[in-house]
Parts: sequence; structure tokens; C-alpha cells
Amino acid sequence: MLEEIFLSNSNTSAMCERFEQRANFYLQKYRAANGGAPLPVTVYGDAAGQARSTSSKTDYDLIRDYFRGRGQYSIAVRLSAKQSAR
Repeated sequence: MLEEIFLSNSNTSAMCERFEQRANFYLQKYRAANGGAPLPVTVYGDAAGQARSTSSKTDYDLIRDYFRGRGQYSIAVRLSAKQSAR
């Protein structure tokens, strides 16, 4: 973890946008040092993020969708083993 991001009264898309803004510094440094390779980003969470909302997509689906078209990031989602077993 490099930084904490807090947004009050927000949503998943807004958090992705803020992350992208804040990560730009790290992205540039990483890519320069690694031949332009995508910045690996791991999203840690619990099974609650797998709950579908009225849009029929989970928070994790929304995160993957947001970054899918942005080749400068390599996104991995890791759920808590204790939570994901439920």
C-alpha cells in the first residue's frame, strides 16, 4: 500500500478515477523502470464487494471494466479467503 484514498459520498467509478489520478506518479516511474510494462495493481477486498447492485454488476466488475481499456494497468482482485469461502 502506498496511499490511502478516501472519498465521502462516492461510488466505485469515482474511486477508480481518483485512483488513476493519484497513481499517475507511480505509473510513470514504474513504466520508465520496467520498459513500459503495465503497473500491477492488486485490489484487496471482501465478499461484500461481490454483491450485485441494481446495475447487476459487482464493485469488482466495475473496477475491472474501468481499467480494462487502460493498458497501462494490470488489475488483479484478491478476496479475503475467509470471506470468499462463504
